[in-house]
Formats: sequence, structure tokens, C-alpha cells
Amino acid sequence: MITITVLKNPFNYSEKEIHTNEYIPGKTAYEYVQPYIMGLEDYIVSINGNVVEDDKAQSVKSDDWLAVCPVVGKSGRDWFRTIGTLALGYYVSGWAATWGGTGTGTAATAGSWSSTFGGAAGFWAHMAAGAITALGGSLLNHWFPAAKADTVEVDSSYNWSNAESQTGQGNALAVTYGTMRTAGQVLAQHVSSDDEDQYLSILLCGGEGPIDSISDIRINDNPISYYNDVTVETLLGTNDQAAISNFNDTYDDQSLAYELDNDDTWHTEQTEGDAVQGLEVTLSFPYGLYYVNDDSSLGNASVTVVMQYRIVDATSWTDFSTATITAAKNTAFFRTYRLDNLTAAQYDVRAKCTYKSGTSTRYSTKVYWTQLSSIMYDDFARPGKVLVGIKALATSQLSGSTPVITWLQTREKVWVWNAETSAYEQQAATNPAWAAYDIIHRCRQITNINTGAAQYLVQGASASMALYQDFVSWAAFCDDYSLTFNYIFDTANDLWTSLQKPEGVGRGKVIMRGTKFGCVCDAPGDPVQMFTVGNIITDKFKETFVSLKDRANAIEVSFPNKDKAYEREFITVYADNYDEASEPNITQITMDGITTVDQAYREAKYRLRWFSWRMMCRSGDSPDGCLRQRLRHCNWIAQ
Repeated sequence: MITITVLKNPFNYSEKEIHTNEYIPGKTAYEYVQPYIMGLEDYIVSINGNVVEDDKAQSVKSDDWLAVCPVVGKSGRDWFRTIGTLALGYYVSGWAATWGGTGTGTAATAGSWSSTFGGAAGFWAHMAAGAITALGGSLLNHWFPAAKADTVEVDSSYNWSNAESQTGQGNALAVTYGTMRTAGQVLAQHVSSDDEDQYLSILLCGGEGPIDSISDIRINDNPISYYNDVTVETLLGTNDQAAISNFNDTYDDQSLAYELDNDDTWHTEQTEGDAVQGLEVTLSFPYGLYYVNDDSSLGNASVTVVMQYRIVDATSWTDFSTATITAAKNTAFFRTYRLDNLTAAQYDVRAKCTYKSGTSTRYSTKVYWTQLSSIMYDDFARPGKVLVGIKALATSQLSGSTPVITWLQTREKVWVWNAETSAYEQQAATNPAWAAYDIIHRCRQITNINTGAAQYLVQGASASMALYQDFVSWAAFCDDYSLTFNYIFDTANDLWTSLQKPEGVGRGKVIMRGTKFGCVCDAPGDPVQMFTVGNIITDKFKETFVSLKDRANAIEVSFPNKDKAYEREFITVYADNYDEASEPNITQITMDGITTVDQAYREAKYRLRWFSWRMMCRSGDSPDGCLRQRLRHCNWIAQ
């Protein structure tokens, strides 16, 4: 059988078709792909990952894998063919590491490559690795700047409005690097009533722990100290932490709106869970409970409410409570009735009003059944989760809808296996290189709950899979250029997509060196090989120039600004020659992980310099055995 992959769009490797054909001896590559390329003016064919120069003469073997990609654009034909070649090679190989080897007809790399692709889409990130096949090492993303901002999926920590807590099941468990503001994930909340007071207890999760600190807790963008009768408890996410206060029991609140009239009518509600061990019924008197005397003073009024319960599908009901409420007040108040130590099951609960002291206009005896709460007694400690528990009294300052609660959380260090000392050591979580290492390795120090001893838990690739010295070099480069990374991953992504965040900020790239994770960065380097007429095949050397209109002369950077409560901000940075340009050519980038204006400005200036310096691409083919290169190596090309 012959497998044929048709990559319909070289800019989007997901747009593909896969076909299988019977193997016919003597049939050429062109004859196999011809039905799928009808109407195309130009295209590229590869067999088992190797680009075919003459598909009409190239024979095919049984079980070969063919791939075909169109060449788009009529001008700049060589450039678009290069894109198609890289797209095909990326799709066929699947790993950036396969671009770094030597072989017949491979092209050499001239100059180091930039990490611009770390912040772009996953396709361009791999295209950056593939770009080593062109002499001059020019960045594809610099030759083809993005036409619009590379914004990502909106999440709870990075959007234009105030951060809002995630709710519901199935959300990702956030992972923190450095310091960021977050609204977390709502794990549980319960409204309890005590006469005229109502309390909101809400438990929020800041993601995976342990972290180092939680600070600057805010309610509706105001410091929590501005509010009265608010208590806070935080846990940093250790694996041996205890259950947080006010959440020893788990509540499931069901909001209701049954008005209980004195008409002998039952109102029935069913609990949502089937492991209920306790019940709470809340009655509300929104207008108070009173009788107006002849002298306009308030006198007592009374109502009686009967409550019953049963296990679902049971035939008989059991009395919950018969409550007679008497009061002389014209302000809203609540009464809550609790029943404990039930058999774990799902329950029906019903209530009716059996007596009101009066219903004339002098009486205020309206009563509502407003909440049914199911109670489970399990004490959930939630090991390894960052927790923020808040109990707040409803006041004129804080009432109505659920408030927006945010806080700063900080993780200062990550655990790194030092291959030279054969021991774990802590490195800065704000260094993009070590953040990338942690995304791959995911080592946490935990406490053995049986012995109390500290031990290490690895949830990612083993330490032997990471090339330690590569990350040391990248980390040193980040320190030298003050490149810091502050970010909370709170949406689910695959490994390579997640790595793009620290790669973009750290001007580096994680690559596969065989079966191990290595990395490169855009640090200065000395040439390791010279290319002259002696080691370039005759008539294979080319120079391609890029027009001025294809070079950006200004960049708009979007980033969460820590000096503005981590709200997203745009700054525009101009190239040195912006005033001399005939027309503006502005591109936009999103830099999640950068939190200061200074670093955002430096990043934009760095990329603008790349745009201005990369004016041509030199390419050529070398004979077998001439190429002695690794990704990011610099070359010298004789003039």
C-alpha cells in the first residue's frame, strides 16, 4: 500500500487529507499524486520525508509515504516554495529535531534564530525549527510578520475585564510561575442565615501547590481590609495540609422561591445529590413579621410552617420540624432549620404553612422557602491544592451577586535535577528556561504522610530525558538579558503549546535531540563553519531579498501590566527608522508572561531589530559530508 497525505494549506498543517492506494510497480510519484493536484500551478512532493526534485521521474516503493503540498502565491515564488518545503517537512517528521541532522543535499544554517516563534502559533514554532535548512538562518516569522494579534483563548486570569472565578467541573488545574493575579476556581460555596444576617462562605482554588505566598486579596477590586466581618484563611497547597475552616462539611445549596400561603398546600423539592447526610431549610421573611397596632406601633405576628422529609421513592414522610415564628419587626430576616445524621441517600423535602395570625393589611406575614441545602460530612483536605476560604457577612458594602475575589499568588522556585551533582536543586521559577524545564519534568517536593520525610514526586518526563547543560546555558542567557516569566497556566494544553509561553519570553526553543529534551536560545555565538565555492554545489547558491514593505516598522505589544492590577495593556514601540518609512507596517504580538512595561518595550525593540537586520536569505546545497551543524550554530559565508 501507498499512503498519500495532501497538505492543502501550507500555513495550517491541520488542513490535510489522507489517502491510501494500491502499490503498482513502476508507477512514479507524479502518477500517484496527480489526482490530488489537479488545478495546482505548483506543488511539492516528498517521499518518506525527503523532498522530491522530479516527481515525474521518481519511482515509488511499496509502503512508501507520499506527501504533497501546494505552493501559494505567484510573486516571490522561491520564498513560497521554501514555506511549502518546510511545511511538508514539519508535517512528515513531526519533530523539530529531525531538521537538525546532516545528509545529502541539506542546506546550511547561517546565523542564529530567534524565539519569536515561541509566542506564535504551534505551526510557526515548528516552522522555526525547520528554518535551519536555509543559508542565512533568517526567521520565517520576521519575513512574514503576523497580520493580526496572536491572541489566545480567553481565560480567567488574562482578559480585558475584571478576572472572574471559573465555575463548573472539568476545568484545568492551574500551574503558577512567578507572581500573577488570579480569581481561581470555585470549589464550594454556601449561604448561611442567622436571623437578620446572611453569610457567604466561598472556597476558591488557585491551582496546583505548593506555592510560596498568597497576598493582596481583593473583593470587587478593593482590598479585603476595606470590608467588615470578613474572615480569610489560605493554604499554600502542601500535600499534608488539613481541611480548611468553614468547609469541614460540604454543602450543596438549591435556591428556591416558594411562597408559603396558609392554604394547606405542600411545596416539594428533591435534593440534587444521592449521598445527603444532613438537611437545612431556610425560610425568609422579606417584609418582616409584624402586626400594626392602633397607635402605629408594631405588635407580634406569627406563622407556623411544617417541614417533612423522606428518602426518594419511600411511601411515608417523617417530620423534619414544625416551626412557629413570632416577631414584631418590619425588616427582612431569616430562619434556618437543620437536621443531621441522616442515612446517606437522596431525599424529598416538603413544606407548607399551617397558620398565620392574620392576613389583613395590618399584618405582614408573608413567608418564603428560599433555600434547601444538602450536607455531606466528608472533610475534604484537598492535598496539593492552593486554597482561599472566605466567609463574608452580607452588608451594605457587600451584598447582591457573588463578589469577584482575586489575589496575588507567588511561586518562586522550581525543582531541577543537577546532572553534575546528581541532586535536586531549586532554580528561579521566573526564569523562562527553568519554567520550560519544569513544564517538561514537573517535579514537586512532598511530605511522606507516614514518615514525615521529604521526598520528590515526578509527574513529567524523567530527569534523564532533559539535557541539563542546554537549560543552564539558556537560563544564563535569560539572566544576562533580564528576561523574566510570570504566568499562570489555567487552560488545558498539550506540552508543546504550553512551552510556547516561556519560549517566547525567553527567546529560546525546546527541541528534541534524539529522544531527549534540549533547548537553544538566541544568544550571540561564534561561527562554527565557513561556506565557500569549495563546499557549495555549482549553481545552487541563491540570494533572495525581502522588500521593505514586508518588514514591520512598529509593534503593538499586549501584556498583563502588574502596575495596573495585571489588566491587559497595549503599548506601541516604533523602529528607529519609523519616521523615514513611506507607510506604517505595524504588527501585533501578545506576550503573556511579561508583566512590566520595561520588558515589553525591550522585547518589541529586539524584534524590530530582527526585522531591520534580516534583509536577505542566502541558500545553497552542499555535498555529502560537508555539513557539520547543530541548530542555532552560526556560519560564515564567504563573499
